[in-house]
Amino acid sequence: MEEMKATVHRANQRVADYNFEVVNVETVVLPNMHNTVEEGSQDASLRTSGEMQSTWHQFVRVWYKR
Repeated sequence: MEEMKATVHRANQRVADYNFEVVNVETVVLPNMHNTVEEGSQDASLRTSGEMQSTWHQFVRVWYKR
């Protein structure tokens, strides 16, 4: 895990280093997921505790052409 600022910097650096043609950039925010199934069609199990408590994860997704 790292700060979002550092993640965006690394993504920008990778685009520059490999000369990717960027198609789209997304900031994705997901809740903390437990018991995630890697294969198959089952949904991930989500768990919160207390009143309206949960943990969320944020990351950058870069769509590009080579």
